[in-house]
Amino acid sequence: MHTLTLTRRRLLAGLGTVGVASAGAGLGTSAYFSDEETFETNDLTAGEFDLQVDWQVTYAGPNGFEYVTASPDNYRNDDIDTLARDGLFNLISGADGVRDPIDGRDAIANRAFGTDFHALTDAQAAVVETAFRSPFSDVPADLAEQRPIIDLSDVKPGDSGTVSFSLHLFDNPGYVWLNGGLIETRENGHTEPEAEDPDTVGPADEVSASLDSDVELLDEIRVTVWYDLDGDAEVDGDEPVLLGGDADPTSNPTLRELLALCSTSDGVPLDGTADPAAGAAGRACFANSTTYYVGLRWELPVDHANQIQSDSVAFDLGFYAEQCRHNDGAGTATVDDSPDPEVVPTDE
Repeated sequence: MHTLTLTRRRLLAGLGTVGVASAGAGLGTSAYFSDEETFETNDLTAGEFDLQVDWQVTYAGPNGFEYVTASPDNYRNDDIDTLARDGLFNLISGADGVRDPIDGRDAIANRAFGTDFHALTDAQAAVVETAFRSPFSDVPADLAEQRPIIDLSDVKPGDSGTVSFSLHLFDNPGYVWLNGGLIETRENGHTEPEAEDPDTVGPADEVSASLDSDVELLDEIRVTVWYDLDGDAEVDGDEPVLLGGDADPTSNPTLRELLALCSTSDGVPLDGTADPAAGAAGRACFANSTTYYVGLRWELPVDHANQIQSDSVAFDLGFYAEQCRHNDGAGTATVDDSPDPEVVPTDE
């Protein structure tokens, strides 16, 4: 038995933000001839910055391809893009493992008020904005008591799966990183074939939270990270690949290597234009009020020996974000006084 767990405890902990303190200021001027003009009770209020998420999980195992879990998942789907309806054209409630399509602001505004979002009053716009944001998760608080997003207890050679994360920055544009780290690895004992395999290393009772662990499953699982432009949780040929992506999975990074990258500094820098060649500093920001998709694909290749039998690994993935203004994308250790970077929005 090989167990792969991607926990929700810190999953998508995308609320790492840089804020500006609020302040109250009294500004006054005084003329030389004692003619005083005072501007009282001036307020400086910090802007807002919030990263929210949703996701789709798939698994290709003994039952073939399956949609496993998703959020939001409140209704039945005909397919990944279309909600199912009954004979009276009503939506059918109930989770089915397929991410529900997300209505844009214009669709919600037309349904509620008969006009596009830009034509609404402030009060109407606030109602629509609340409805638009409601399907997304603020984590980890929203998921504290829920099961892991991936929880597979009998992974076999040849099995694979994906997670497509949908990112939504609100109120201000930002730089985004993929981050995470190892929670725990376990040998869970040595079966007879594993004990006899010359590639088996480490004690049978090993339990470790270190990436220096001898648990072999960390090195046998191979990963791809890509910009899932259409949000379908599949690596399509025209989608930019950030890590991995080789048709031969043994040529792709190991899970150990990915977690090392994700746990170094702020993690793996992501680009707002989905440019896999972009560096950290000076890369494109993620526009606010715009949907982006980032995917992780994992695979356990068929060409391995018995050294991974009964191994298990649990790990976190998340997203860290900083505002673009006064930052250059290099991370939390830098402050940039240069002009604000260009933000390239996409359609919501």
